[in-house]
Order: sequence, then C-alpha cells, then structure tokens
Amino acid sequence: MSHTKTADSENCTCVIDTTTVPELIARPVAAKASGVPTSFLFLLGYPHTGTSALYFLLATSGSVSTFANPAVLGSSKEGMAHLPGGRPAGRWQRGFWNSSFAELVERIYLSHWNRSKILLENSPPEIYLHRQLNSSFSKYGKVRFILLVHSVCGMRPDRYSVELSRWNMSSRCSREHCHEFSDEWKFSDEWKISASWAIALHTYLGIIADYGQDVFVVRYEDLCLRLSHVLRDLAAWEPRLADINISQVPINISQGHHVPTTISNYCESAVQTWRKPKPAHCSATQPGFSFPAERTSSNTKAFSSTCASMAAQLGYFYRPGQFDCSITSQANS
Repeated sequence: MSHTKTADSENCTCVIDTTTVPELIARPVAAKASGVPTSFLFLLGYPHTGTSALYFLLATSGSVSTFANPAVLGSSKEGMAHLPGGRPAGRWQRGFWNSSFAELVERIYLSHWNRSKILLENSPPEIYLHRQLNSSFSKYGKVRFILLVHSVCGMRPDRYSVELSRWNMSSRCSREHCHEFSDEWKFSDEWKISASWAIALHTYLGIIADYGQDVFVVRYEDLCLRLSHVLRDLAAWEPRLADINISQVPINISQGHHVPTTISNYCESAVQTWRKPKPAHCSATQPGFSFPAERTSSNTKAFSSTCASMAAQLGYFYRPGQFDCSITSQANS
C-alpha cells in the first residue's frame, strides 16, 4: 500500500449515537440468505472490536457448535488455538496460508463440527483468509459469514497494529514504503488511524462484494443501539439463529479486557460513554492510500473513493474532513 502525506490537521471530536450511526434503511447485503442450510459460519472482525461478545451471543443458540465452552471469553474460542502448538506464529502475515496449512485447518476444524449444527468459528486473522476458508470448507457444506464492522470513533491507534504490521507499515516500516511521510507525521496517531481505517473499510466492503447475501453485516454499535433489530434481521437471514439468548452471562473470563455481564448491562454503560466527545482527527487535506491489485476483492477494475463515502455505505457518518482519506485501487491483471 502506498500513501501520500496530508497537510495541516487539527483536533476535533466525535461521538457515537443514533445520529452519527443512524439505522440502516437496508443492509448492504440481501436480507435473506439462500435456502441452502448453513454448515460453517465464520465470524469475521478485527481484534478488540467486539468479536468475543458477538461470538458469545451467537453461541447461545442451540443450533450452533463451537470449539470450546463459549461461555469462556478468550482465545480458547478460536479454531486456530486448537491447532497443534496453538495459534500459529505469523498468522497475520500475508502469504501465511498454504496447501499444507489448509489441510491441517480442514482436519482440525472438521473434527470439532457437530454435523447436525452450524460450526461457529472466529479466529481474528480469518478476516483476511475468508476466500481460503470458503474454498476449503465449501466442499463439505454451505459456508457463510457474519462480518462485524466497527466505527473508527473512539478506537485507540494501537488497536490497529495487526493491520499495519501486515502491510509492513508498523514501527519497522522500511524507508521505501514510508519515505513520503515526514518523521513528525509518520507513525503519529493520526497516521495510524487514517491508514488502518482505510485498510478496514477496503476489507469490509471487499468481503461484502465477494459474498453478497452469504454475508450478514453487524455494526458493533448496533449491538447496543438497536439489538432487537439486529436479532430480528439475523433470524430472517438464518432462521436457526432465532433462539439467541441475550440474558446469558459468561461464566469465566480468561482475558482482562472482557467483562462478565449481560449485554444489556454492558450497553447501559457503553452508550453513556459513547455519547461523550472523544478526540478525533480532522484534516483540510485528505491523506491518500493506494492498494495493490490483490486487495481489490473480486473486482477487476481500478477504482477511486474516499473513506467518508465508503464509511457511509456502512452507515457511519462523521464531520466533513473527519477521519477522511482518499483510496485508490489498481486493476487486477
């Protein structure tokens, strides 16, 4: 990914409420999946964006099977944690998936599948491995995805470190990748937020374009702002998930950033916090990012867009210039 430098930026603030995250008139996918029963359901989302909470909710359905006790919030829920040796080193790097690893994943994942139910899986690196997963598991049954998206407002820059390192854009970034940036701006919080937000938006919309009605999009914020609507639409998309129980509470927490509480109690506190102004970044000149052809999803044409217009497709709206950038993508050959 290449990038161009922004000019004079100034601090501003953002909030999360029903105005900045309005109800989606229509989801960015078809309302209902095709009639083929779901065999494999992969929850795709970045780390620390609510995947554990959504996984726990989904796993309360009696139609779902999981790798471990879903009431334990932590890495044990991840399929990759059950591979020999645990979660593999380098799992976030490009080129990680190969034929021998695909065979291993198939064998281990299938061994945990109760074939009368939907196998629910969420290993965070799989947000970049969805095509490989679809290719590997569609031989055994219908593969579908739930895509958890998250607003950039209030996100800490270090939450995106996996994205930047994947693109050699971390603190170890080489000069040939980063020479366009001045030392004082390069790797600043603004740069990290802008770069990773561009990557996330491009990834989110690419997955939606690839799978159409076989991907169900959940905005993290809607889990608190409009949970009943999310559950209603989810049940329409996959009727076997209509029995999700929102009153259940995790029985054990294996990582400190998780909270053992019901979703209603969590949301009561979260919504109050979201409404408080948070530091954000506004810029008179948009930073620019260019993606190579391999990130153009299934599209074969080059395109140009902005972070603001791409975020709006997911129902996220910010002040003019806030969290904005320009994005171009080369054509696939």
